[in-house]
Amino acid sequence: MQRLQFFLSESGWDAEAVNARRLALLLQDPATRSHAQGILVLDDTGDPKKGHHTPHVGRQYLGSVGKVDNGIVAVSSLWADERVYYPLHVVPFTPGRWFPKGDQDPAYRSKPRLAVQLVEAALQAGVCFRAVVADCGYGDGTALEEALWTADLPYVLALRPSKGSWAPIDQPHTPEDAARAVPWRGPAQPGGWTPIERTFRGWAHRDVVGGRPEPRRLWPAAR
Repeated sequence: MQRLQFFLSESGWDAEAVNARRLALLLQDPATRSHAQGILVLDDTGDPKKGHHTPHVGRQYLGSVGKVDNGIVAVSSLWADERVYYPLHVVPFTPGRWFPKGDQDPAYRSKPRLAVQLVEAALQAGVCFRAVVADCGYGDGTALEEALWTADLPYVLALRPSKGSWAPIDQPHTPEDAARAVPWRGPAQPGGWTPIERTFRGWAHRDVVGGRPEPRRLWPAAR
């Protein structure tokens, strides 16, 4: 335990170099090597922190406690398939209060823009994936979507019901519009909906999903 504590707090190790070596080993091993059917998951997590002097600390939503509180938030990337998953990269989010002009400062980077950096880092590391996946914290804005669209990378981004999406003028523009456009005749006859089963910590929940996706956008609507 003392050796581990010394390694983390006292020795002069380079975090990026250690992480690069870790990923190289994972990508070389046939049991953990990435492949084109896996996905790249983007998300963030926050932990409470007392005081205001530690870099990156601010009052913001913290996923670990499920509320807005004083703490540190980090944006991370993760590779996963149906068999295995492991973290790739992580970068701290710095709230606007740390910049002279707040979130309008040229040096400020929102979480979606940090996510773009993580996608680029995954590609540079040689990670293969079928699509980029993220929740509505990254899907509601345009920074990540524009970057993925420009790079021609497939993605599945969650949206709030009221959020519009890129689509031809004669097609549904929100998840709610897309959901209502699909025939629904009840649970026994779901019509254009497809039953799926999701498992949460040992219990199953059955949903139906449907919609007319764009080439790079899936609408995960559910009833």
